[in-house]
Amino acid sequence: MPSFLALPLRSGAPAFIAAFLLAGCSGDPGGGWAGTVDTTATGVVVVENAPVGSWASEEAWRVEEVSRVGAIEGDGPDVFGRISFVGLDPEGRSWVYDGQAGEMRVFAADGEWVRNVGRAGEGPGEFANPSGLAWDPEGRAWIMDPRALRVSVFDTAGAFLTSYRMPGGTQRFPWPGTVDVEGRLWDQGGGLQESWLIRFDPALAPADSFPVPQDPRAEERSVTVTTQAARMTMQLPFAGSHVWRLIPEGGVWTLLSESYLLSKLSLAGDTLRRVRVPYETIPVTAGERAEAVEQWSRSMGDLDLSLIPDEKPPTGSFVVDDRGYLWVSRTSPTPAPGFGAIDFDVLDPRGQLLGRIELPWRVSTLQLQIRGEDLVAVTRDELGVEYLVRARIVRPD
Repeated sequence: MPSFLALPLRSGAPAFIAAFLLAGCSGDPGGGWAGTVDTTATGVVVVENAPVGSWASEEAWRVEEVSRVGAIEGDGPDVFGRISFVGLDPEGRSWVYDGQAGEMRVFAADGEWVRNVGRAGEGPGEFANPSGLAWDPEGRAWIMDPRALRVSVFDTAGAFLTSYRMPGGTQRFPWPGTVDVEGRLWDQGGGLQESWLIRFDPALAPADSFPVPQDPRAEERSVTVTTQAARMTMQLPFAGSHVWRLIPEGGVWTLLSESYLLSKLSLAGDTLRRVRVPYETIPVTAGERAEAVEQWSRSMGDLDLSLIPDEKPPTGSFVVDDRGYLWVSRTSPTPAPGFGAIDFDVLDPRGQLLGRIELPWRVSTLQLQIRGEDLVAVTRDELGVEYLVRARIVRPD
């Protein structure tokens, strides 16, 4: 089975990465983009972005809130217990699964409740604990339910069509799979120690398998902790993360958050494109370090302070929208109350930086979906109440 290529990080690399390191620019950057594009001897396209994207002020995209659904109390569909995941269907409706209620709820763009799809249970069209959904080219919703060992299919009106038995394994939130542009289902199989991507044929039989992208810095960013209850591998505070996203057109994008390195890989594991974006370092303050050590010690015991990085990762995670644009969450230099991110860099499908967008609310990339001009996400108020928020992406001509 082929393996994904791990990209080694150079020790001692400057924290503010210059955008002019590569010479021999090829291709047509276009517009006001000031970075460079080069191709290595092995065929890898290397994109080095400038600190500022290509948008002029009048060209910058904006995100404007359209509707907000949520309430502190009541018994209507606008009261959420625990939102597990969200989605946008081809008709522009928001789908949201409330894990506490065991309900999939559908809302129109203006926030009006449309219907519930399925319900908690073990029968046809019912859910045990779904982890995500995707739409095929015909507009049907495929809802992955690992606990029930099946994927259920619903039509555009929310009517149950059929279900297929799926292999058992580790339940992952959100579901990392998808339905590709040819209508084939993809899922992640295996457990925590070893897993792979599975492509299914039209009869939902496994057709191909590919290895999941591996974190080249996994050992550096984690430590093994032994308690009276168990032996665990835990990620260090501020150590960054390795995030990957399967894209329906084929291939995988990955992000090393601590170095703002994006890589596009083929399913065979070859690196096709490597993208860097310059960033300014954000130091971990003494107060943040002390708080992290205190939280760690409550359940994990003592922590060697020398293992905690001096700087925060400049990025958190990312999503890829239906047009192939990458939305990368940025770490704020001045921490603000609330969960999630508010600032996002937007890169085009080639990895060229367009600019930065400030959302109207703080959101988690785990509960963020973008389709066309529509964006749906989950935010929380100061009391921790969840709201389904809907926005329109304004792209000036």
